[in-house]
Amino acid sequence: MVKICKYKQVEAYLRHAIEQRLFNSHEKLPSIRELALALSVSKNTVIRAYQVLEAQGSVYAQPRSGYCVSPPPSSL
Repeated sequence: MVKICKYKQVEAYLRHAIEQRLFNSHEKLPSIRELALALSVSKNTVIRAYQVLEAQGSVYAQPRSGYCVSPPPSSL
């Protein structure tokens, strides 16, 4: 049996929501506290998932405001 890390589960949940266009480009994502409560995980788990998505370019941090969905890469 393979156990997936909780932060990877949160990351997959957010990635799926973004891919399904539940959140549009530049739209604010749920706060760390809201998402932690909704998914019954710790705030640190949500923070790590957001950090991974940010490193991959899927989301970006707004200082003192939270995370937003990154726009799709522009085609040249």
